[in-house]
Amino acid sequence: MWTPGLADIDEAYVDAVPRFLVHALWAREPPAELAAAESAAVERLQAQGILKSRHVAADHGQAWLELRAPDSETVQRHLKTLPLYEYLKFEVTMLGV
Repeated sequence: MWTPGLADIDEAYVDAVPRFLVHALWAREPPAELAAAESAAVERLQAQGILKSRHVAADHGQAWLELRAPDSETVQRHLKTLPLYEYLKFEVTMLGV
């Protein structure tokens, strides 16, 4: 299990890195062969402590991701590492710390 580094903890022992909610919707149909690469990329973001949670709709038409990052530009950089990035539309909302 990943835990925040000491530099990310404030004086109240709380993770001080902001959280972002990413709403992802399909923009177009992806090729099936990208599924394994997408799963590996998501697992890597989780192992690094960047992706805190993910929730997929029952119809698999949309998903919500909670990411921790210093700013929305960093969130976009993380999203661009996903193999399915070009097949999705994203709406990013800052949740706070």
